[in-house]
Amino acid sequence: MKTLDRNKSEELFRELKNISYDISLVAGAVQNPDFVNKDNAEETYNQFILQYENCITRLSFVKQEISLLYHELMNNKAYHM
Repeated sequence: MKTLDRNKSEELFRELKNISYDISLVAGAVQNPDFVNKDNAEETYNQFILQYENCITRLSFVKQEISLLYHELMNNKAYHM
């Protein structure tokens, strides 16, 4: 019986773990409210946006790759990606 591609699955698993770590770093934008003040608010916010967008882009890529991985196994049936 055919199963998911082991190498691709491991690669995507590692990427998801890396993204989850990066998301925990993004949470730092609101983790310590006493750190953010008028002097650093704009810089801190801009850094948050960059990190957030990076995580979203990477998650979108992983979603597509997992979709392809599963659809390959499901005999290329037409499924919504």
